[in-house]
Amino acid sequence: MNKHLSLALASFVVLPLTGCPPMEYEETPDAAMSCPTTTGPGTLHNTRLDRSETWTAVGNPHVVQGPLSLSQGVQLTLDPCVRVVFRADVSLTVAQPGSRLVADGEAQRPITFEAQPGARWNQIAITHPASASLRHVRLSGGGGDRFYRNATLVLRGDTMLPAKPVARLDHVSVTDSLGAGIVAERAGTFAPGSGDLLVTRSGSDAQPIPVVIGEHAIDGLPTGDYRGNRVDEVLVDPEGADGRGGLLADTVMRDRGVPYRIGNSPVDRFVIGHGGATAPRRTTLTVEPGVTMRFHPGTRLEVEHYTGPFAASGVLRAVGTPTRPIVSG
Repeated sequence: MNKHLSLALASFVVLPLTGCPPMEYEETPDAAMSCPTTTGPGTLHNTRLDRSETWTAVGNPHVVQGPLSLSQGVQLTLDPCVRVVFRADVSLTVAQPGSRLVADGEAQRPITFEAQPGARWNQIAITHPASASLRHVRLSGGGGDRFYRNATLVLRGDTMLPAKPVARLDHVSVTDSLGAGIVAERAGTFAPGSGDLLVTRSGSDAQPIPVVIGEHAIDGLPTGDYRGNRVDEVLVDPEGADGRGGLLADTVMRDRGVPYRIGNSPVDRFVIGHGGATAPRRTTLTVEPGVTMRFHPGTRLEVEHYTGPFAASGVLRAVGTPTRPIVSG
């Protein structure tokens, strides 16, 4: 055993899983919306933007006919009340250096992304070094691409630390996604200022969990409401970073109103710290009071994987309270 292993555990119990008090989130009722009614044929958009554009509500609906991507340095700006309608199996990709999606709506003038009636669109994928800002935005009816976990919104980093804050999501709702409403992977995470996120009525038998994140996105998971889905959990998918396995950056796991599902396979290991004599840094996972963790059958939580005559690189600090214990099962 490694005598340098560091643990801080209090009020950490294994109990029948009863859930946690939910976060509250309210969307603006449609009756309170002040978006103008448009009756024209709308605006058709091609499959690539080579120059920056601003879409306005006057042009509603903005119909995306095929897979839409932004070229390097291109910014797509959506004004409040813009309504974007995707044809079946169509996606929006923001992945080139300097490309950016800015969809900043207002509480009574939200921006909407939706499918044509009877169809299902794919996803919005934001990949570092591109970025996005979504504020008072509603996304519905996405998740048609199984290669993206049938997710509606996908945030991707570059697999390297520090985790890349790919998108700010503020008062964003995702509904009726075929799979996960949101995926944050490859060391991609949520930008500062993210909060009041709603994911509901989402998931399928194949992809039942509404939010899927790599371990380096745990710290950035926004406040919000993640209930009313096929399975009300947040899946932590261990993926590592910097070409190494394990959690490699100090992280806080906060109570977000639903359990964290650790792992998705019997062979998954959620390792805190890479370990070994060449470990690049010391890593602490702090679990706050009220958090519930559910482990996929066979999945292991390891504070350090290696042992030997070297200092531990992994620290677990899980300190609950009598009224808000940390629950594991």
